[in-house]
Amino acid sequence: MAVGQISTNVQYVTSSIWNVDHWANSYREDYEYDTEGRTTRRVYSSWNDVLSDWQQANQYYFTYNTDGQLDQTTSQTWNTTGNSWQNFEHSTSFYNASGQKTQTVGQIWSTDHWINKSNVLFTYDENNYLVNSLRQNWDNNSLSWANNSRTNFVRNSAGLVIEQVIQQSSGISWFDYTRYVFTYNDDNQLASSLYQEGNGGWVNTYFVTYTYDANHYLINRFIDRWENNAWVDDSQVIHTNNANGTVSESITSDWNWEGSGIWTDFLKQVYTYPSLGVATNYLQQLLLYPNPTNNHMNLVVPEGKSVDNLRIVDARGKTLPSFDTNTDIIDVSGLPSGMYLLQMELDGKTVSKKFIKN
Repeated sequence: MAVGQISTNVQYVTSSIWNVDHWANSYREDYEYDTEGRTTRRVYSSWNDVLSDWQQANQYYFTYNTDGQLDQTTSQTWNTTGNSWQNFEHSTSFYNASGQKTQTVGQIWSTDHWINKSNVLFTYDENNYLVNSLRQNWDNNSLSWANNSRTNFVRNSAGLVIEQVIQQSSGISWFDYTRYVFTYNDDNQLASSLYQEGNGGWVNTYFVTYTYDANHYLINRFIDRWENNAWVDDSQVIHTNNANGTVSESITSDWNWEGSGIWTDFLKQVYTYPSLGVATNYLQQLLLYPNPTNNHMNLVVPEGKSVDNLRIVDARGKTLPSFDTNTDIIDVSGLPSGMYLLQMELDGKTVSKKFIKN
């Protein structure tokens, strides 16, 4: 389950590992987007100490259908011998008339063609909420799909997932494998996650607590580990955010309970965004109030500027049906309580403002 502030498009993320007394480069993720702000390519590179440079390792390509939904994903690995990209995995997603994903077929590259690997089927309830996903693997012996695992979702009255149970197939019956239990704060943001494993009954594994600042931006993710029938400190992730709510840096620390009994930094991730000058100033000048809101919000744009193609995106990434955009007053009275994005085009760029509907 995703958690945290919904951010504008990041250009690249640099990850460093703490090495004795300094941060050492480890890996980097670079992103490319289309004119609609959708990710079209993601490249992972690892740091080469000998060359003192980033060396590309693998990449993902994303394409979208005419409705703007993710259609196909292709991953490739970098062949250092041939200095070229080689196909690795590919997935194709299918949607019903309501825009819901119903199936994702995964394939893996074999010499010169794609062969079946996995098949995921999605089931929804009458409220269009995902209630079940079934994963199947390709059986080369029977040349058919064989059940592998299934995930069942339980939601509260606001449509938020409060329990997620993963079961594995023995080929004859299903048995419990993993369970996640979620709680939310008054703003419907994730407050805690309980992770359990099935072992003749549910056994605690990890408990995660999420902390937000006054602007509803995630600033800390604290992880406890179950040990000797008690929760003990395990690790934490501290987020630093830009003024517009995008993450600028996150640092992961481990609790050194066997040694010094202090927090030890382990991983640092630095987020870089394109056009941080003028574009960020315009974004910060965009006013959306009151926020949180019960019924209506006022949108104020920078002087001399205009916005186009306003749309609302929910926390699941789904664009909601169109609404009246010919006014500076935005009516959200019909929306369920929760966190949303108001997306728009400003100076040819897609920008977003987060808001909370009470």
